[in-house]
Amino acid sequence: GEQQPQGLTSEDMAEDYAPVFSPDGTRLVFTRRYLDEERWTPGRQVWVMPATAGSSQRRQLTDAPDYEYSALSWHPEGDMLAAVRFNVTVLTEPPEIWLLELAGGAARLVIDGYAPQWVP
Repeated sequence: GEQQPQGLTSEDMAEDYAPVFSPDGTRLVFTRRYLDEERWTPGRQVWVMPATAGSSQRRQLTDAPDYEYSALSWHPEGDMLAAVRFNVTVLTEPPEIWLLELAGGAARLVIDGYAPQWVP
């Protein structure tokens, strides 16, 4: 049978954006910003979750409240992401491309970079 689309945001006070499936289709990454006064941040953070319907196992990958993450791009092996990171509180800082490892850890790869992609 045909499955009905599921809402990504399971919390009333969260705004989730730009989901991207992993290469094998088992996981989903997206960016999130909370809207309530206690947890609100200027930037969106990267989260990962299983792509199965009804899963609530979401895990936050980044914790840099002043930075907005976007243009998420999965490594073909599915263990890393490339992302653009931009300081939304200091608009004169250039955007950066970061490498995010799902197991933890991150590294800045490029300053003044946009739209990361993996070369096969």
